[in-house]
Amino acid sequence: MEIGTKELIGIASGILGFLTTVIPLTIATVKNWKNKNIAEKINALLVFMKQAIVSAENNFLKQNTVLKSVDPSLSLGSVKKQIVLGQVIAKAHELKLKIDENIWSEMIDNEVKDSTVINNASKGIKTQIKQIVN
Repeated sequence: MEIGTKELIGIASGILGFLTTVIPLTIATVKNWKNKNIAEKINALLVFMKQAIVSAENNFLKQNTVLKSVDPSLSLGSVKKQIVLGQVIAKAHELKLKIDENIWSEMIDNEVKDSTVINNASKGIKTQIKQIVN
């Protein structure tokens, strides 16, 4: 049985049609998987960053109190931030995730600022409750 030119063209066009459908779907699937993987790593790094901030606050609580008793304008905030940023960078390296240190530094600042606002509001509410009760 001989295959003619028309049959070869038909087979080739069928294969090309199949490939033009399969290749874009494969590329899209790989991109989606890669994006999902990156998003999961970023989320894990965010959770780690928040835990590192809490840990730094707890570890330096006593030292910060002593420092403030000497001079209320002094703070270990920048030291704690550098420790947290170093931990975040190390964790990102462990996760094989490239990060912009400036952006993550800003994120740490924002997280600390937000938690300070929440803590101050919580203290204010507790003070108000004590005043009402007394």
